[in-house]
Amino acid sequence: MLIHNGEKRLHMSISDLKEFAVGLRGKTDVVYEMAKNKEVFYEEKVGKDDSYLVVRNNFAKTTLEQSKMRGVEITSVAIDDVCVYLTGKSKGGIDDVFNRT
Repeated sequence: MLIHNGEKRLHMSISDLKEFAVGLRGKTDVVYEMAKNKEVFYEEKVGKDDSYLVVRNNFAKTTLEQSKMRGVEITSVAIDDVCVYLTGKSKGGIDDVFNRT
């Protein structure tokens, strides 16, 4: 169970939590197209044209396979990272580092 600010944020087994989110790394336009209408927990610009997103993993298997063919790397996300993303105030990335004052 994940509790944040005194409220239950998430309740599921560890095995379900391992599958709860996936990382998408690839060309920015492609990964954002994949993330359209998905819950984005974390986003980061990687280099000039690439991005890394952590999104809720409710993709159809065929969608993930097609995305791999388009050059998107799909990775698992560590459970502790998922918990940090779910309880964070922002979606992350280098901009958040510079926006803290």
